[in-house]
Amino acid sequence: MTKNNNNSKRNNKAVKQIKKQLAREVGVKIAATYMGEQNARLAYKAGAKTAKVVARTIRKKQTPSVSSMAASMGKMKLFSQPTSRGLVLSQPSLNYLKSYVNPFDLSVKSVGLPRPGSMPSYKVTGFVRGVGQIGTKGVGFVWFAPCLANDRACVGYSHVDYAQTFIGGLPTDAYTANSAFSPANVNMSNLPYTANSLLVATSNSASIVEGRIVSSSFRVYYTGTTLNQSGQFYAYADPNMDSVVGSGHLNTAAQTTYYTIADLGNKDATEIVGAGRQDSRLVFIPPLNNFNDYPASNQSEVRKLFPYANAVTAGVAGSSGAANGVIAITGVAGQPFYFECITHAEYVGPGVAQALLTPSYSDTIGFDAVQMLLSRAQRRCASDARVTLAQCIQREAAAEGIKI
Repeated sequence: MTKNNNNSKRNNKAVKQIKKQLAREVGVKIAATYMGEQNARLAYKAGAKTAKVVARTIRKKQTPSVSSMAASMGKMKLFSQPTSRGLVLSQPSLNYLKSYVNPFDLSVKSVGLPRPGSMPSYKVTGFVRGVGQIGTKGVGFVWFAPCLANDRACVGYSHVDYAQTFIGGLPTDAYTANSAFSPANVNMSNLPYTANSLLVATSNSASIVEGRIVSSSFRVYYTGTTLNQSGQFYAYADPNMDSVVGSGHLNTAAQTTYYTIADLGNKDATEIVGAGRQDSRLVFIPPLNNFNDYPASNQSEVRKLFPYANAVTAGVAGSSGAANGVIAITGVAGQPFYFECITHAEYVGPGVAQALLTPSYSDTIGFDAVQMLLSRAQRRCASDARVTLAQCIQREAAAEGIKI
């Protein structure tokens, strides 16, 4: 049986060779009528070689090797790699860095923190947009207290009737403030959870939700008339996450402790630029890793809702966290400015619908490198008004041998 099969295979092969030889001779004879037999045979040989090369190339593309398949599967680099030329950041760490450099870009809407606690999480982006005015005494501002709840005041801004020369905070006797002594305020209402959802008691484990901030920043544009364009932007985020709005006060009385424009100008971390059509922007850079962790069950309400507030409260009965970043503007009273505040956050816990969870990654080396870059770049940016934060990050990365 085996001998018969071998014989049939040999016969088939011989028949194929004969057919191929016949086809070649017929092709050569036809071509010889135009270019001569010798030239026809040379042309046939060259064409046959080209056909073989093309066939090999096609086969390689159609049947990739095991190594090329493995390379394509591992295309997303999950861990930062030290090399002889420096540190090459992983994709999760690069995405995390981008959420600071370009936080308003659509590509960073699902970014997470690349550090331990990397269980699947619900990644969201909340934002606030609005228009304020420079007050009657030539001072305007927007302050921001990054928040994880959608029903607590987290942004305050001056309005046309604001009659103080300092940065005003929330009053202790009114939730909706808007007077000569108090700024207007607003919630980040497009975040998914209320304060009550984030403050669920430990015993009610089925509905517990915990959150942490991935990155938070804001920017301000002067939008008044060109004729009245004047003054400066003063952008300051406290390096220790302390309050920038001073003491509590009634809605009908001025504060007793506060930050003035002169106080902001004396801060080493304050970025000062001319109030023009170019935006002034500010990012919050946590000084300690515990600001980037999910809160423990026994921590305070303000820590669970305002992770960056450093346990300092504000507003009615401490309902809000104290702001630790402000962009102030000086200029002509009544002139408007436009602001945008954004927070990238992630939530975990039994109270989060499982269908909303997406994978998270942990890259401790990359995370620490990004934190160092951000901290140094922020100080570098504050010392030179001609450069942006993104430019400072690139320069610091080049100096430290970090590949971004």
